[in-house]
Amino acid sequence: MSSTAVDTFGTTLEMDGTPVAQIQDVSGPNLSTDTDEITNHSSPDGVEEFIATIKRTGEVTMPVVFNPGDASHSALKTAWDDKSLDPYTITYPDGSTWEFDAYVTGLGMTAPVAGHLAADLTLRPSGSPVWTPAS
Repeated sequence: MSSTAVDTFGTTLEMDGTPVAQIQDVSGPNLSTDTDEITNHSSPDGVEEFIATIKRTGEVTMPVVFNPGDASHSALKTAWDDKSLDPYTITYPDGSTWEFDAYVTGLGMTAPVAGHLAADLTLRPSGSPVWTPAS
């Protein structure tokens, strides 16, 4: 059986249905589950035991080629200013999506001498993200 992969060029991010312009390498959501150790004197073979506790969504991060005159970039700054919880959708070229509500928790600007104005965008999902596979 040959290997398969999804080409990710063309991945998009929407904030409340509006595309966020000029995003680059998208990372996340980074799903994980906390555990609590419950090892006790009756644990089989004296081997540690755990139970699953809180599920975590991690963060969604990406660099953005930032343009202060772009309405979608201004909206990110406004969302940070207002501490607003907004709906986001990441759509991959094959049509699969992540949908989640999130806060803008980071908008770190960089202006290198030999480069372009950029921002490191960090979103913090709240609640369970919804994964929809490509149809």
